[in-house]
Amino acid sequence: MILEIMNREKALEYSFGQHNNSSAILSIDKIYAEFTFTEQYKFPDDENELPSMSNNLANGIAAHCIVNFNDVEAGMPNCIKDNDANKIVTFVREVVGKVDKLIIHCEYGVSRSAGVAAAILKHFSGNDLLIWGNPRYRPNITCYRKVMAAFNEVIEEQELNEKITLNRNLGFKNNDKTESPTCFCLKMI
Repeated sequence: MILEIMNREKALEYSFGQHNNSSAILSIDKIYAEFTFTEQYKFPDDENELPSMSNNLANGIAAHCIVNFNDVEAGMPNCIKDNDANKIVTFVREVVGKVDKLIIHCEYGVSRSAGVAAAILKHFSGNDLLIWGNPRYRPNITCYRKVMAAFNEVIEEQELNEKITLNRNLGFKNNDKTESPTCFCLKMI
């Protein structure tokens, strides 16, 4: 399965295109967003219910999950909550092995989606350095921690601090939000 991180603009473009392979989209929207992904592209909107795997959406998109939290760290209003992380993990477990591609997007595809993607990579492959070692991303640490906890993964604090230091020392290189998305191939066992 391919794991792809996108910004919202690229995710919208993808959603309107035709695709031969099946995909699932995990949308991370802001709370109180002026414009949301779902306003542009209509998906099941009951946020308490995960969509079932079916081909009744569109364009090869087999499933869609929406979570709403802002790009802030722990202790700040509207940050990711345990129930958001549990919803993400339930959705990921539902689609793994059933779709060819999992797309994770937030506003810019830099922080929240990168934190979530890093936790998914760590859980399934044991290696999240494709995210932490990439200067294009600044993973939201609270997103990473919460999703790892929802996967029942233990975070070694020293290892996480080393990843954060590595990431911050690389320098930020994602100045163009229209840059093409980055893909990571996940080998699911």
